[in-house]
Amino acid sequence: FISINRSDSGSYRCVVRNEINRTAATDAATLTVRPTLPLSMRLVADRSPTCEADTAVLRATWTNGGATPKFNWQLNGVSLGLPDSTTIYKVAVNSIFFRFTCQIRSSEQCAVPNPLISNELQFNNLLARDSASIALARTPSGDACPSDTLTFSTTARNAGATPQYQWLVNGAAIANSQNFLKTAALRDGDSVRVVLTSSQSCLVKNQVMSNAVAVRFRPRTPVSVALSANRIELCKSDTATFTATPTGGGATPQYQWLLNNNLLGETSNSLKINTLKNLDRVRVRLVSSETCPTVRAVESDSLVIKVIERVVPTVEIAASKAAICRGEHIEFSINQSAGLGATPQYDWLKNAAVVAFNVTNFATDSLRVGDTVRLLATSSATCATVARAISNAVSPTVNVCTAVGEVAEKAILIYPNPSDGAAFTVGGLEKVDINEATIAVYSAAGALVLFKKIMPTASETRVELNETERLPTGVYIVKIGSGEAVVYRKWFVAR
Repeated sequence: FISINRSDSGSYRCVVRNEINRTAATDAATLTVRPTLPLSMRLVADRSPTCEADTAVLRATWTNGGATPKFNWQLNGVSLGLPDSTTIYKVAVNSIFFRFTCQIRSSEQCAVPNPLISNELQFNNLLARDSASIALARTPSGDACPSDTLTFSTTARNAGATPQYQWLVNGAAIANSQNFLKTAALRDGDSVRVVLTSSQSCLVKNQVMSNAVAVRFRPRTPVSVALSANRIELCKSDTATFTATPTGGGATPQYQWLLNNNLLGETSNSLKINTLKNLDRVRVRLVSSETCPTVRAVESDSLVIKVIERVVPTVEIAASKAAICRGEHIEFSINQSAGLGATPQYDWLKNAAVVAFNVTNFATDSLRVGDTVRLLATSSATCATVARAISNAVSPTVNVCTAVGEVAEKAILIYPNPSDGAAFTVGGLEKVDINEATIAVYSAAGALVLFKKIMPTASETRVELNETERLPTGVYIVKIGSGEAVVYRKWFVAR
């Protein structure tokens, strides 16, 4: 055999010579030496995946592969078992380290090197796929009140740097693109949601909807407060008690008391005060604790207080005479008074015994030596410091001018007159300064028909006649006397 260079193209035969120098030649063989063909191949991807499960289309490009090249796709050095005619491969990548290569086997006779491994495409540091979410909450969280301003706030996850928000009320979009919603236009039963469109990459879904928040409104509770007092007319320094009666005050109402527009320190539903002045004005402010009051705070009407100054009842009396004879007429009257009111009551006292009442003057002709007259006045004034006032004591001098004298002559009488003769009464003996008297009854003829001794103890003395003493019908003279003092009275008996 012989070795020839590739460039030595031509026709060759082999001649064989033996030892006797005879030769034999083969048929001629023509050798054509062709040039070598450099085989090349490159893999390219339509995108560079950044997230798990991203897809990429890998394409193989080559030169000098011949008419029927063969391909063997490999992942991390292991054949993928694809048909050997595959030139395009679509792959979904994940978090595993991916190294893609493709081996080409050219159908060209002079392709070198053959087979050939392509460049390597690597996909690594992929971001894991995650989910976006958004939660919706409302402030206040409980039942709200009609026309209240409600605030809906969001808590988003994986929203990205430039998220978008679309708010929905009862499924209809409203004009608001912020991550919160503040509105006073909702109605009872409305449902609020928000749709988040995330700008973050590598999400399973970049648009998610929040939970629905239902709106419930409580009806408004009317609020008022009524103010009452145990009295609105009182005496200076008296204690007045004011009571607030709330409507719609809630479980824990608050109270503020005002005196002439000035706040007091009391915070309960009642106020006790003893420093009021005339025409002071008291009112109360109620702060309701109801969830949905028609108004949060309301004030009562004012109560105008009448305060009356206290008065000290006094009364002074005087007698019409400083000295009298026993049995003489004398009058006592009010000299001056104060603090008794419009309709006082009077009790005239003689020696502590009531002798007249509800009269402004007291007259008598029965005073005795040492008798004392006073007036007890019961005040009708609203703010009297004491209920009653006792006057000064007045003790006129009582002189015994005669034993009986003119006083007895005028004062002593007998009755009934006429009489049935069984009894008669002697009146006025108390006006005569005697301890014992005699009664002598004479007929018209001057005969003594009856004699008795009596002891004057009161304003009148009854003289009883027994059956044997009873006198027949007629006219009689009754002699009433004590010592030398004698009074005669005519007595008629009709049986």
